[in-house]
Amino acid sequence: AESLVGKYLSKSQKELRELIKRIFIWGFGLGGVFSIAIFLFPQNILSFFTNNEKVLQIALGYMIYTILAPLINSFSYLWDGIYLGASRAKALRNSMLIAVFLIYLPLYFLTRSYLGGDSLWIAMVIFMVARGFLLFIQAEREIFSIGYVKNA
Repeated sequence: AESLVGKYLSKSQKELRELIKRIFIWGFGLGGVFSIAIFLFPQNILSFFTNNEKVLQIALGYMIYTILAPLINSFSYLWDGIYLGASRAKALRNSMLIAVFLIYLPLYFLTRSYLGGDSLWIAMVIFMVARGFLLFIQAEREIFSIGYVKNA
């Protein structure tokens, strides 16, 4: 996404929008493939990281988050690449700070005594959604209205 967006910024907004659409199709498609693989082979995938039975059992209890992560996180990570390719690091930094301090940390600290380990995962999932959403709502101003993108 980074190199392609950098290349397409000098082209028309129509071409840039089409490129970003394709980036998301490919990104969500690959995220879906990884989610399906994790769903179908959780034990096999976890065994790459450890052979400790106790750790495996604990990890299996959190697999729903691992299954969802490639799909949910791809929204945020794809926008990261788009913003980096457009040299919009300030918007990336600001969205990260907002998501960390207004979403992730409060959500985690407010729910950890009730949800235990799930609170960390839930806060992380919502944090990733928030980052992606914050970058999405800024895209018109930060990406598509850059002065050197042709309007044709």
